[in-house]
Amino acid sequence: MFLTLFLSTGITGFFLMYIWYTEPRRLMLGLSFLLFVLCIGVSIFYLLVSNAQIALLIILAILSLIIFLIGPFIIIGGFLYSGLMLIKREGLRFNNLLSLLFAVALILYLTVWPVVSDLTEHTIYNTFYVYITLLIIFFLVVINLYTITMVLNLAHFSKPDLDYLVVLGAGLDGKRVTPLLASRVDKAIKLYKKNPKIKLIMTGGQGEDEVVAEASAMAVYAIEKGVPQEAIILEDKATNTEENILFSHAMMDSKRAKFAVVTNAYHVFRALLIAKEAGLDCIGFGSRTKWYFTLNAFIREFVGYLYFKRQLYLILLIVYTLIYFLIYAGLTFILSSFA
Repeated sequence: MFLTLFLSTGITGFFLMYIWYTEPRRLMLGLSFLLFVLCIGVSIFYLLVSNAQIALLIILAILSLIIFLIGPFIIIGGFLYSGLMLIKREGLRFNNLLSLLFAVALILYLTVWPVVSDLTEHTIYNTFYVYITLLIIFFLVVINLYTITMVLNLAHFSKPDLDYLVVLGAGLDGKRVTPLLASRVDKAIKLYKKNPKIKLIMTGGQGEDEVVAEASAMAVYAIEKGVPQEAIILEDKATNTEENILFSHAMMDSKRAKFAVVTNAYHVFRALLIAKEAGLDCIGFGSRTKWYFTLNAFIREFVGYLYFKRQLYLILLIVYTLIYFLIYAGLTFILSSFA
């Protein structure tokens, strides 16, 4: 048994490293990581049982139960608090309501429906409740894989050999960069100082409500921070992430140039997916963001990811719906036959 677990851990570990070093910009990286961790966990559990470590097993069981019971409340509380803090500090706008709406939706699902409806009854409402439950479980799995893959794509264990850093633009405060955009430029400056041969491509056009192009404001900020002007390239036409990457890549002196995308941590993975879709090989670096802003932005990014992969998830949703209600119709027919 232990040999089987040892081999499983080795195989999943090899699979994880293979994906990480060949093409980490896919959810298979997150799945392989989970399988690797699961194999390690099962191996530890087997060793504890084999060596009759009852006390440790009891402690682990209690901790697992506590996490299972209070975990949802911690998650809901975190999203509620961050949502309220975001509205307080950034204003009441729909984009700032995502984490708050997510928390409210969880509360309604976990408390209101089970309270007002008897889940043991065979009703159309309970049928949809089970349908929604399975759908939620599926998307919870997807969001976990997305999160793990996103985090792993931010990890770099060796100094990458790069020619360019593509710094993605964001909104401005007049002619000045906002704190959020400044964090991106600061990250790029930090990387530049480690390798002054790198060129910084500041990318971002002038929005309808902006007085200057984002790229120009970013360049001014970087120069004030000590970056020489000759190290900066301006791309001031892009209006979205896809154009940021494509227009910047077109300005590089070689189609084989090695580059990295620099943006906020929560945005890196989707930017990498866009680059992957365009056939561009790159890595990403993430800058820090205020935590209360990050949760809301993360939900927005995940929704953006679902939209980016909308064809795949629409097909999966249709297939799931058809299978679920075919099974439901079959079971209803069988139960009515015995009634």
